[in-house]
Amino acid sequence: MKRLLLFFFCFPSILFAQLSFDFESGSLKSWNQSRDSAWVITGQNALSGSLSLWHGLDDSTGGEDRIGFAYDSLVLENSLTTWSFILRHGYNPSSSNKWAVYLLSEGNMFGGDLQGGEISGGGQVAGNRAIVLGVNYKGSDDLLKLWFTDGEKAVVIAETILNWEEEFGTMAASLKVERKADGQWNVYSGGTLAGTDSLINWMMIGSGNETETVEPGYFGIQYRFSSRQDMKFWFDNLNISGYFRKDTTAPGITSVKLLNEYTLRLSYSEAVDMKSALYPGNYRILPDEIQPVSIIPVSDLLVDLVFGQEFSSGLEQVLRVHGIGDRKGNLSGTMDAVFTWYKPLPGDIIFNEVMYDPLPAVTLPGYEYVELFNRSGYTISVGNWTLIAGKKILKLPDHELPAGEYMLICYRETKDQYTASDHVLDILGSKTLFSNEGALMQLLDADSVLVDWMEYSPGMHSTEYYAGGGWSLERVDQDRVCHSPTNWSTSIDRQGGTPGSKNSIAGRNPDRTPPEPVSVYLPDENSLTIEFNEYLGYGSAVLKENWLVDGGMGIPDSVCLLNPWNRAVTLIYRAGFKPGKEYNLEPKGEIMDCSGNRLHHGTKIRFALPVLPMRSEILISEVLFNPLPFCPDFIEIHNPTQKTFDIADLCLANRETGNSEHGSTGGDDSAAGDDSAAGDIPVNDPVPAGRIMEHRLLFPGQYLALTEDPEELSAFFMIHDGFSIVKMSDMPAMGDIEGSVLLLDRYLSVVDEMAYHRDMHHPALPSPEGVSLERISFSPGSENPSNWHSASSTDGFGTPGRKNSQYMEIDDGREGISVEPEIFTPDMDGVEDILLIRYRFSTPGCRARILVFDPGGRLVREIAMGELLGTEGFYTWNGCDRNGELAGRGLYLVFTVVSGVDGRIRRYRNTCILSGNR
Repeated sequence: MKRLLLFFFCFPSILFAQLSFDFESGSLKSWNQSRDSAWVITGQNALSGSLSLWHGLDDSTGGEDRIGFAYDSLVLENSLTTWSFILRHGYNPSSSNKWAVYLLSEGNMFGGDLQGGEISGGGQVAGNRAIVLGVNYKGSDDLLKLWFTDGEKAVVIAETILNWEEEFGTMAASLKVERKADGQWNVYSGGTLAGTDSLINWMMIGSGNETETVEPGYFGIQYRFSSRQDMKFWFDNLNISGYFRKDTTAPGITSVKLLNEYTLRLSYSEAVDMKSALYPGNYRILPDEIQPVSIIPVSDLLVDLVFGQEFSSGLEQVLRVHGIGDRKGNLSGTMDAVFTWYKPLPGDIIFNEVMYDPLPAVTLPGYEYVELFNRSGYTISVGNWTLIAGKKILKLPDHELPAGEYMLICYRETKDQYTASDHVLDILGSKTLFSNEGALMQLLDADSVLVDWMEYSPGMHSTEYYAGGGWSLERVDQDRVCHSPTNWSTSIDRQGGTPGSKNSIAGRNPDRTPPEPVSVYLPDENSLTIEFNEYLGYGSAVLKENWLVDGGMGIPDSVCLLNPWNRAVTLIYRAGFKPGKEYNLEPKGEIMDCSGNRLHHGTKIRFALPVLPMRSEILISEVLFNPLPFCPDFIEIHNPTQKTFDIADLCLANRETGNSEHGSTGGDDSAAGDDSAAGDIPVNDPVPAGRIMEHRLLFPGQYLALTEDPEELSAFFMIHDGFSIVKMSDMPAMGDIEGSVLLLDRYLSVVDEMAYHRDMHHPALPSPEGVSLERISFSPGSENPSNWHSASSTDGFGTPGRKNSQYMEIDDGREGISVEPEIFTPDMDGVEDILLIRYRFSTPGCRARILVFDPGGRLVREIAMGELLGTEGFYTWNGCDRNGELAGRGLYLVFTVVSGVDGRIRRYRNTCILSGNR
């Protein structure tokens, strides 16, 4: 029978007692088993009296069975506790045949409503802390040992001198274990008087001190056996002496935690009776009387309530609980727990400060950190959230960040060095997790939804000095949730940063600029992507009704906003766009950036399905190769066709000139024609400088200038349209004296090519530095020096992104020789600066000699000396004589002698007037 002897201690709520089980009543009431009927009370081979506990299940496959009971009212503090019992194992111990007695177990691994995780093959339970006496609990040395286990590892507290096989074998053994108030454990072995239950000759066989305490929860037995060694374990005369707290208090609710929009985790003040705790009728959410659809036991103290519908976000709700019992039969009355479910939205928690280069330290610890701020108005759990810094990915542990509080994420074991915040996660596994060169940082919630992002770089610091290390970057305006480099700057705090507290540069910095489209391109015939100059608000950008394309396309079938920058929107049209047809996209005024600024009403975006360019379908139209100090080079391209191209299909390059043989590039008065030889182009292989990474449609007749620094370029030249200037990450090397420029397609085939030399500039220029070379006409080839001229002074010596100042239309349809304009003024003002000597013949193979005479019949300039002509083309005269000096004002004769392949000689006399000041 079970005997409970109680003796009053000095405190009325704490009793000295001896808890005894001799099994003579034949009942296992209050004991729970891992398998029904595996353990029984039997008189067969009883260890003491007439009945004993016996493993009586015939299991031919082998396995493991457990049995135990709860006794959480046991008090270990300031008292001596002893356990004594008799057991017999009818088979010599091994790694497959063994037993263990759990003197203290915090979790239930013995039956009923099992808690504490899955039981491993070795008998441990993940997360369950216990004190265990056993043979071969770990290993197979047959020694009796006392262990501490946390479910993952097992540590010996006391190793005895008793070898079970040698001392007891298959005989019964009496054991006693005591725990002193100071945490010392002693293990004893004893014998019995024949025919009695009296114990004699207790002998200490092992002793040790605990390193970790275990809270009383359960006592239990574990028996593991192979296929033929079941039914060979007996147990009897369990006596537990110690102090027990009399329990008359019903369970209470200590906390309610929201796991997701459907699940609450309820924490009780003590171990509960699982039958009452798992009954759905004992729970309801008011006022709608919503009961859980399932209840999941987590431990003796925790249950998860799963509901069939989402909680209302941001609303305070009441969970009513009643009728929950503990193990002593105490039942709770009605208990109310208030909770508020809030689903975090993008921008609720933001990046607020980053120390990516902490050395040399100012006064702060010399470690990297990143600071987050909760601006939502609600407490938010960041458990299982993800922090991404460049290519590094970090999972955040379970932690609740209250509204208006700062959270610091710093290097491991440095938490105590940051005292300004109560929310510090020292989880960074490396001292150099954040790149000093800059990186994209992203914060994702447990559902991988982007909550916030920022992209830092040394250039965001106020000066280069602060970018050298030791100073953090701080966010200025926490309500400006759209990332902008202008909303970040160097901390002005004397420590070098403000980790865990208000930023030193905090203030108002609102965004009042509306979004503007900067480019549009088509990845394929069904997709249209629009890039904006800033970050769009998600809600307005993804509405299909806010986008309309003409030409019968209408609103898109779907819309995708590309994370994390939210600057690019892709519209999907299943019908597809037709090649060669231009369309207009009209975004509605409801399109907003994430600060709420609306897109200008009436904005229209022109686009067409691009094609790959063939040779000479995109032309080089202007080159600045010798810029003024601090001014970047630029290369201008032009689309002379009726097709539309995407410049992301292009690549800039040049040719190495070290071993190249050049023809004459020094004259301004050479021929340009469709059959002219390309002798001025270096013959070496192209050296690509990098693909143009930015998507930009090049429409018919359009000019685009490519440069590494559009902002600096605009300081030196008049830019009429900022969108006509394209930023390049890498430009080809361009010498100040001579070089080449190539335009390649995606397959590195040449689309256009030109060679330049500083002598191609007008001799009247004081200096060619800072002056671009402009293409005169797009009908002849780019390779002829005669087709290039210095940009005019009135246009600032360059026209990047717009029509050239020296551009001339030369096709008048007449055969023979003609000159234009009748009066030219080579004063570099961009108006009729050169004389164009155009030729057109119906048969090829003609040769020409072109001479310029003054009114006195003196030879002024030799333009061409028997050169082979094409069927059409032109020569130019820049107004200079044979010595490179500007000729005087007056009337001049252009005398041309043309010899045909048939021997016919034709002579042409054309006059012109050179005007302007000398």
